[in-house]
Amino acid sequence: MTKRLLKTFEDDNNLINVLVPLTIDVDEVYFVYHHDVKSQEIKNCSKIINKYKNIKIYYKRVSEEEVSTLINEDTIVDVSAAKYLSIVLYEVALKNNLQVIYYDEEERVIKQYKDHKIIAKAIFKLTIEDIIKLGGGKITSNLHKALTNREDIELIYKTVDRSRNEYSQFTSFVSRINSYISDSPYLNNICHLNEKTIKKILCDEQYQNYKDLGLFEIKDNDLIFFNKNIKDAFGVSGTFLENYIYHKLLDSKLFDDVKMSNIIEFNDEQHKYPVNCEIDALVLKNNELLFVSIKSNKIEKTDLNEIKVHNVMFGNKQSKAVVCINSDISNQKPSVYAKAEELGLYVIDNTDFINQNLANKFNDIIEGNYVYERI
Repeated sequence: MTKRLLKTFEDDNNLINVLVPLTIDVDEVYFVYHHDVKSQEIKNCSKIINKYKNIKIYYKRVSEEEVSTLINEDTIVDVSAAKYLSIVLYEVALKNNLQVIYYDEEERVIKQYKDHKIIAKAIFKLTIEDIIKLGGGKITSNLHKALTNREDIELIYKTVDRSRNEYSQFTSFVSRINSYISDSPYLNNICHLNEKTIKKILCDEQYQNYKDLGLFEIKDNDLIFFNKNIKDAFGVSGTFLENYIYHKLLDSKLFDDVKMSNIIEFNDEQHKYPVNCEIDALVLKNNELLFVSIKSNKIEKTDLNEIKVHNVMFGNKQSKAVVCINSDISNQKPSVYAKAEELGLYVIDNTDFINQNLANKFNDIIEGNYVYERI
């Protein structure tokens, strides 16, 4: 007998649609609904399920009376969806002595409906790309390159930690250096500058602060960077903090996946042309996705709105929006901090960078342990 899963199609929460079929052992899935659903959502769910499992998937618009025609003696009924049709499914299951299950979003387990006993604790884990796909988006490229060499990463760590309390001065310094080298001849990590420019750098107060780190050195009229990767990082000052946060999260090993500086394309049925945006970081654990906006120095209320919109557009009910900034926002901009709390956004600032607390703060958001400061 074919083992069948019968469940209501949750048209506003595609994550729930795929987790149960991917976690439990079934041969086929019948998604039922009694109103119109977008064909693109159906396609997205099918692609993710079939990416991992070779099971048959059916989608049927049904009346209440037709539900009972879709069951067999090995049917499992999933009532996870908060829809009226789920009540109908439950009544049919009860009448035919079928197993009834549901996905508990808070505990992230699958339970038996009758006694709430856990029947599946190890829920199938999706990738970041999967969840973006379920939201109707697609990761197409990276705007900034993540460093991979361990020496480069440690240098980034030391640089950001050194400048944490005066980060705006550091980013200004990076921008000045970039303006000097942008039109200058170079070979790999060596830039040849004129004598006047070299003197400007030598007299720069920030150069004196950072020269012992070894980001670059000056020999005659040559500016010699640690390597070409560090030279390229000077092209966009924001890459320092992006790489710092990205690698701190990776090194913590607390998360299932972390991505940096992704370009996401969104193409809904109602849009003629795709919409593109950049997300500074994406962090995933237990199928909960964080959309992260990273700001080096300044943050305004418009920045909060932007990352919230991206979370709504590409995420789901379990995803969350986060703003990460290298300044003490709760003290410096209490109105922005309060607005973030009002919007349901999470804030991580440079006070959380101390004592390796950065990754733990991200983890608190996913685990529901984040506490806003009282300002």
